Amino acid sequence: MFNLFLTALILLSPVHNLSAQKSHREIWLFTADADNASFIAQKAALNDFTGLKERDILIHEIIGFKAHQALFKKYKASPQKFTFILVGKDGGEKLRANGPVSQEKLYRTIDAMPMRKREMKQ
Repeated sequence: MFNLFLTALILLSPVHNLSAQKSHREIWLFTADADNASFIAQKAALNDFTGLKERDILIHEIIGFKAHQALFKKYKASPQKFTFILVGKDGGEKLRANGPVSQEKLYRTIDAMPMRKREMKQ
């Protein structure tokens, strides 16, 4: 009886959230080779972007297909090309490119998201 009560309490608790909302947006940079020109250009551009922290962005650099095959497959990134992927706080893919993404394009994409609009109002 106690186990049934505990299960009901957990399922009804507002803390029990089945949606896995993240606290950050993520940029995934995939490349088979650290010398890839698009990868180098994107890294340099991101270093100059202002507003990444304000938009809760984490950056992941995935270098080397053999060492990271599972991630390349999970995100459907090509081992032959540079791949840029923006993942929203809801876990959904919001932007994908095979070349460097400008600050303007990235922020326009993020700032159009409903969750970001709510953040800006607060």
